[in-house]
Amino acid sequence: MLRLNAYPQKGFTLVELAIVLIIIGIIVGSVTKGRDLIRSAENKRIYSTFLNEWRIAYMTFNERTGRILGDKDNNGRADSANGTATLVNSASTSAYLGIADVGINPPTAQAGVNPWEYRYADSRGVTRVMRIGFGYQGGGSGYNYMRIRTMTDELSRSIDVNIDGVADGTAGFFIRNNGSADWSVNPASGTLPTNNARWIMDF
Repeated sequence: MLRLNAYPQKGFTLVELAIVLIIIGIIVGSVTKGRDLIRSAENKRIYSTFLNEWRIAYMTFNERTGRILGDKDNNGRADSANGTATLVNSASTSAYLGIADVGINPPTAQAGVNPWEYRYADSRGVTRVMRIGFGYQGGGSGYNYMRIRTMTDELSRSIDVNIDGVADGTAGFFIRNNGSADWSVNPASGTLPTNNARWIMDF
């Protein structure tokens, strides 16, 4: 006659459970770390292939013409900070000389996207459109700057570190538009809050 309990079942020991939990922790940590590395690489790509390329175009334009890119009134002050097609238009269609007229190709970081825009996904997968333009800050120590709109806190800090070596919105050449040192002071919302920043072009 067969005995139902001939082969009694045993549960996991505490040691076995601990080992399983450790393995799960390692896997989760690896996935998170991998995701962070991917996002970090994308942030650096945005800086190098978009923002810095526009900075180079700005400086090259100034060297070739003696003028400021975005200066429609030719008074040494850029005035297209909101991001506009006139950044790359020719002299015949804008009030100032366009970069194409002096042999400078506008940076094209992404196919099918305006040269002054960059599309990226934030950490929640929401598509954002970063836009740049050039403006002038008046006052006692006025300066020309590249205005960068619609950056998440994470992206803002990453770019600040790339440019200034530290994520401080009031120090160096890359500053927060509202004058705050902390890139993450925006309140939480349904979608990640975004910042506007200025990259000072008068070096």
